Amino acid sequence: TCPGSLRGLMSYNGVGLSTARGSGTNGYVQRNFALIKHKRDAQPYRPEEDQAKLDLSLSRRPNEDILDHDRKRAVELKCIEMQDRMEEQGYTEQEILDEVEAYRQRLLVEFTRETEILKQKRDTHAQAAANEIKNYQIKKALAIKDDYVSGSAFDFEQQEKDKLERIAKREQEEQA
Repeated sequence: TCPGSLRGLMSYNGVGLSTARGSGTNGYVQRNFALIKHKRDAQPYRPEEDQAKLDLSLSRRPNEDILDHDRKRAVELKCIEMQDRMEEQGYTEQEILDEVEAYRQRLLVEFTRETEILKQKRDTHAQAAANEIKNYQIKKALAIKDDYVSGSAFDFEQQEKDKLERIAKREQEEQA
């Protein structure tokens, strides 16, 4: 090879020797295995914040206005479909208006919070409402009181206080 040509370079991406002659090596370039790369993108582990986010998502209240809007949209969609079918079948304009209005009133009464909008669970408000219903059903099935505070079973002072209150209440009932 010519001394000025690039063909004779023994380098990798510009790193390494131009020639192995006189270096005491064979000129093979390898990466540094001892290099420790710092992960700048790594997120520190914060269990308290993660738990707070989870609790917030589980206890988030649904926006009733949005759910009501979705319910009304579903009713109107069914009314428009009925109106189109009746127009195709040749009903008069007044018959169509009367039938559609009666159908709309039936649907508005029929739809409740637990109808198909919640079953679809397509948005966060519907999911929150469905979750609220599910939590209520679980609390009812397990006979959990409405004033229950999570973790109160480990507050021994409060447990003792509640026990004394129950005993006093029972004694009052027996005397009466």
